[in-house]
Amino acid sequence: MNISVIVNVIVPVPANGRSLLLAPCSLPLKHALLVLFLALVCSLQVRASLYIVGSAISSGWNRQEMTEQTEGVYTWQGYLYHGGELKFMTDATGWGSHWGPSAAGALLGMGTQKVALHTSGDYKYRVDNVGLCQVTVDVKAKQIRVAGRDGELPAQRRYPPCLYPVGTAVSTELSEGNDYALHEDAVDAGTYSGVLRLASGTLALHSRPYRKAFPVRTVLPVPASGASVKLPKLRYSIETDRCSYAPGDTVRFTFSTTATDGMRVRYRYLGDVVADTLLPGKAWTWVPPAGDFRGYMAEVYRSDEEGEHICATIGIDVSSDWTRFPRYGFVATYGSDKTQSKARTEMKWLNRCHINGVQFQDWHYSHDWPLGGTREKGLWTTYKDVANRTIYTSAIRNYIKAQHERGMKSIFYNLCFGALDGWEERGVKPEWFIYKDRNHNTMDSHELPDTWKSDIYLLNPANEGWLSYLAERNDEVYSFLDFDGYQIDQLGARGNVYDYNGASVSLPDGYASFVSYMKNRHPDKRLVMNAVSQWGVDQIAGTGKVDLLYSEVWGNQAGSSLTGGEGRFSNIKKVIDGNLSCNPVLRSVLAAYMNYASDNRNFNTPGVVMADAVMFALGGSHLELGGDHMLCREYFPYSGMKWHSQIEDWMTRYYDFDR
Repeated sequence: MNISVIVNVIVPVPANGRSLLLAPCSLPLKHALLVLFLALVCSLQVRASLYIVGSAISSGWNRQEMTEQTEGVYTWQGYLYHGGELKFMTDATGWGSHWGPSAAGALLGMGTQKVALHTSGDYKYRVDNVGLCQVTVDVKAKQIRVAGRDGELPAQRRYPPCLYPVGTAVSTELSEGNDYALHEDAVDAGTYSGVLRLASGTLALHSRPYRKAFPVRTVLPVPASGASVKLPKLRYSIETDRCSYAPGDTVRFTFSTTATDGMRVRYRYLGDVVADTLLPGKAWTWVPPAGDFRGYMAEVYRSDEEGEHICATIGIDVSSDWTRFPRYGFVATYGSDKTQSKARTEMKWLNRCHINGVQFQDWHYSHDWPLGGTREKGLWTTYKDVANRTIYTSAIRNYIKAQHERGMKSIFYNLCFGALDGWEERGVKPEWFIYKDRNHNTMDSHELPDTWKSDIYLLNPANEGWLSYLAERNDEVYSFLDFDGYQIDQLGARGNVYDYNGASVSLPDGYASFVSYMKNRHPDKRLVMNAVSQWGVDQIAGTGKVDLLYSEVWGNQAGSSLTGGEGRFSNIKKVIDGNLSCNPVLRSVLAAYMNYASDNRNFNTPGVVMADAVMFALGGSHLELGGDHMLCREYFPYSGMKWHSQIEDWMTRYYDFDR
């Protein structure tokens, strides 16, 4: 039986807001129902999602979907990083239409402003000092609102709370109670009072302590005794109490000499002078302006008719987490001489270079049993490492304590897949290893000198039994020693390797499994993994569970480590660019061994400085500074190359700018 129905079909046309009425027609029932269904679908209003994207958010240019609160109103909460860019996308995959400002480079800070829909121009916001916040976009009202994490905007004021006097008329002599700020008499009163001692000259009052109104003057260094063109060292020095500071923290400074009359200290942020006061003494404090992930420069100087004489400088890192600007150092010797006093002295040097993470190399008893002790009996006083060096547990503890006093992260080193002789007695199973053949006759291994404990036998980093076993060993490490995380190592490409059952093993995929497992086991601990010659970097970066991208780069070992092979300067750029393409959020740290083929000589200062200049300029950092020596070989305890004062002066100045 053939049943037909008469239908009127109305199809919406979004382009002009009208609907098109089709003429009545006679259709079979099943066809009529299909037409009605299609008409209904067409009449539904499709809600497009909204995505936030840009260098100002943690995921970079990988889009994050915003939450739709009500129709056309989307919210997102997270960090907006100062100086970064962002925009909003209406498409999860394409790059056609996007939301942004009506002009390129518009500043986006706390408050409410308009957005515009663009299909060309690609305008983006430039974030101005926001931090953790809540972003709301109202598509209908074309409005963006940036508020605090609680969704509230800071109180709006008509007048600033302080006025800051700057200029040559501001006296170098402080009156009692004078803090070089005029304070508002009452909230939004618009009148200010304070005590200033003024001299003849210019004076300006600023609503923020920025852009000091001094004329441009000659700037001259005050050189140290014995300084030369090759050693252009300033006469005095400044120290800070920590490697970095969270927003709102107090910075404590120590000057290397007693302050003399007329000495001042000023604090710079990029081209701005944030504050400028008399140097109050040999020790003083300062609270930087609010704002996360910012770097400042403190300068002690004095002025006379010739100009400004710079006596000492130091950088200040204001960052709530080390991963934004990682500066990685190391320790590798743990003898009886590493007392608490000695450890503090060594960390004082690394702190001066703003090192905020320290790798503990070759500290462990065995790769498959890292702790120098047992769960049942506790820590041993001493034990032998893989090279049969005597390790003092007290030295490890002293280092960790000294680093934490400075705000540094203490990261222990270990392979992701290593075992030494005696592994059977320690509970490691032959089924966990990787082999050079499909019949599990020959274990893959890394040969070591005969005087060492043993060669290193390699396991499958994705094997569930091995993962569970090593995670338990790490449980013991964390329960006895206050480490902040785990520096995971590998050995680069190993050729064709197989598991116990003869199946091929993909080590890069295994690295990803290993990283994810260890992070899930200890989510509060930090993870870093070495990509030897970039082996497995895509898989490591793809986990999103490491703090940074650590690349061990190798050069031409017959000559300089940066003249051939991966170590060429052009390839340093390729490594860092490659890391950014793998994960645009994570920063790069390069283990590049300077003067590799040399021995018992001074480091070549121009070569070291040039290497650092290239890495820093590309946004990377160089693992090179140790507590008691500088790195020149993949065996970190080796100290054949000599440290000297010229290198020390270069390092302190370079690391003031390593951001």
